[in-house]
Amino acid sequence: MTKFLCLLFLFANSIYSQTKISETEKYNQIGLVWGILKYHHPEISQGLYNWDLELIKVLKDTDNLDEQETLNITLLTFIKRFNSPSTTFKTNPIKITQRLFSKKTMTMIG
Repeated sequence: MTKFLCLLFLFANSIYSQTKISETEKYNQIGLVWGILKYHHPEISQGLYNWDLELIKVLKDTDNLDEQETLNITLLTFIKRFNSPSTTFKTNPIKITQRLFSKKTMTMIG
């Protein structure tokens, strides 16, 4: 989980390194973090949290923010609220049993 958080933080920090951000950029980053957690966090994707209410809470927390650094800190604390020692991500190996693509030969009739 900590690797995921560090990767997410570095991604947000490297792409959006400007100090002042617009409302559109701010909502874009909040939506990306919210969506990643919604679909990839095991407890959240099972429905253990009222995830729409959590979105409203984080939007209220970031309402008056206009600097990237403060948004990063706020989003990081938002992510850490759902981190627990029992959180484990599923890693299922993918097995391909059939050919996905086949080469078809064309013959000319004539």
